[in-house]
Amino acid sequence: MSGIPATEKFLQLQQAVLSRESLSRIIQKPSLDLYKKQRAHSPMEDVVERMRRKDLNIRVVGPAFGTTPAFTISFSYPDRYKASAVVREVVNRFEMEYFRDMHSRALKQGDEVRNALEHKLGENLEVLEPANVPQTPNGPDRLTYAAAGLVLGLLAGGLTMRFRRHRGPDLQPA
Repeated sequence: MSGIPATEKFLQLQQAVLSRESLSRIIQKPSLDLYKKQRAHSPMEDVVERMRRKDLNIRVVGPAFGTTPAFTISFSYPDRYKASAVVREVVNRFEMEYFRDMHSRALKQGDEVRNALEHKLGENLEVLEPANVPQTPNGPDRLTYAAAGLVLGLLAGGLTMRFRRHRGPDLQPA
């Protein structure tokens, strides 16, 4: 990534990957078909914005090798297999954008520089850990919520009974 600092280059790649066009292609990909209900009621811009701001997380974790940034990609979605497929798709888009940029720079250079750039085309971009499907859900603990609901329901019932016993005789139902 000569000429441009690695972090700045990463931000350019990230901007291309997170573009409206790129994310809407992922959302509408037939094998994924994400946010079906939301797409029926909201414009695509809103759905893409939700994905970009809420569900998709790309975070720089520091330089992995020298000054080259390392980053993680995660995606939250009810279907864990689709979530894993989305992460793989985003990684593929990063690779495509990187190779497209390197190829266009190679075409602009002389033969010697072009050969050197084409030789090191995949050298600076490497997937360290492929997308995986979590074994346990990352969402809410349903058992905890069910127990809390039961306790609150019993408490509300007890308070209602206590209130009925202590109100005046003129307020009691006939």
